[in-house]
Order: sequence, then structure tokens, then C-alpha cells
Amino acid sequence: MRSDVRNLTIALAVIAALRGADYLTPRAVAGTGALSQIEAAAPLWVWSAGFLLGALGLGVGMLRSHRLVWAAHWLLAAVWTVFVIGFGLEYVQRPWLDGIRSIGTMALPAGLHLLLALRGGLTPLTADESTRTEVISRDAGGGP
Repeated sequence: MRSDVRNLTIALAVIAALRGADYLTPRAVAGTGALSQIEAAAPLWVWSAGFLLGALGLGVGMLRSHRLVWAAHWLLAAVWTVFVIGFGLEYVQRPWLDGIRSIGTMALPAGLHLLLALRGGLTPLTADESTRTEVISRDAGGGP
């Protein structure tokens, strides 16, 4: 796994773990209007488990199995997407889309997990299967 993808995967795993832990706290159980849309589909502990299992899958998969990383990215993309839709249903009804930032902060990880799941594939590309698309040389600047 390339270092940029590894670092992004680590960051996404930490974000998912924090979100999962947050939904296990008593404060989150009280719920808000936006969370009630999510809780209508399943209790918060189920969503928390989805985030925590996805984060665990990313962490263990990075050490052991590309397929586990791939599956964890798909799981987290799905969970984040449900949250974007659930929160979106609530925020669209508010004046001036109050709280729309929450959707953006959830849509970004959803999109990144989807992108990494699609990019990574079920089996990683080998060096022979990949093609070079960009070449950088010293003469690229066209200077003297």
C-alpha cells in the first residue's frame, strides 16, 4: 500500500473509530432531531458497531489482508452514506439549511471510502499490472 493511501486510510479509520465511540456515549443516546432519522432505521449502537467494525477492519486489514481493507472501505462508505441521507432529510427541512455543514463533514469520508474501495479493488494491482501515467523530468520547466 502506498504511503499516501496508507496515511489516508489511517486517518479515515481514526475518524470512524471516534464517530463509533461517540455514538456509544450516553450523551448521544439522548439524540437530536437529525439523529432521530438515523435511529428510525436502527439504534445508535448498531451504527456505532458499523463504524467501529469498519475502523477495526481497516486497522487489521492494513497489517494482514488487502481484501479486509477493501471490505471495510465498502462498509464505512455505506454507513457514512446512510448518515448523510438521514441528516440530510432533517436539515433540508430547516430554514436556510441550518446544519448543512454536518452533511459535508459526513459526505467527505463517505466519498473517500467509496473512492478507495473502487480504486483498491478486491485484489491490489501488481507493479506489472499498473501503468505509469506521468513522468517528471528536470527539463519540464523549459528554463535556460
